[in-house]
Amino acid sequence: MRAFILHDGEDDERSQELHEFLSPLKAAGGDWEGDNSGITIWMPPVAVGDAIVVDHDGLGVRVYPKNQPIKITRHAFRHVYAAILLIEHDNGAHHMNRIHGPGTVDLDTFTVPFEYGIDRLLNADLALGWLRDENSVEFEDLVIGEQGDQMAVVRRHRDEQPGLAIAHDLLNAWFDGWQRPYKWEQT
Repeated sequence: MRAFILHDGEDDERSQELHEFLSPLKAAGGDWEGDNSGITIWMPPVAVGDAIVVDHDGLGVRVYPKNQPIKITRHAFRHVYAAILLIEHDNGAHHMNRIHGPGTVDLDTFTVPFEYGIDRLLNADLALGWLRDENSVEFEDLVIGEQGDQMAVVRRHRDEQPGLAIAHDLLNAWFDGWQRPYKWEQT
């Protein structure tokens, strides 16, 4: 997946980057047009500061409004979703739904603050997907293991998948209820 934060159009270089970002959509029959004075996109309303995310296939497009929580579902950011769901199940949320009734704990949609950064979220999702495919045991260690086990996974794959440090930070920040300020550092 790739993301692009919309700008006000005053920066010609950024405008050219947007045209290049969207060119696979146009080649596939997408409906947009633009020139040096701006670009028009026929999709849900978008504004300066919103984020456009294009899926791996270059055809799926999502818009995330600026300053609105980003929804994590089984279809959007599926690897981050799987990790958060695993944390919820490990912490007993499924028991709450069984005891107190379905929907007591929402296990279908999780949210990440927009300020966290769409690029960070995409990197975390890609890294978690890579780890899930490579080694499901290490995926579990990173998501619900002890802190030492989590850090061992991040260190072990630092060179081949640096996004795991971002994923680790995201999962910890989500688990902590976003209590820490957004001063993310590579581990």
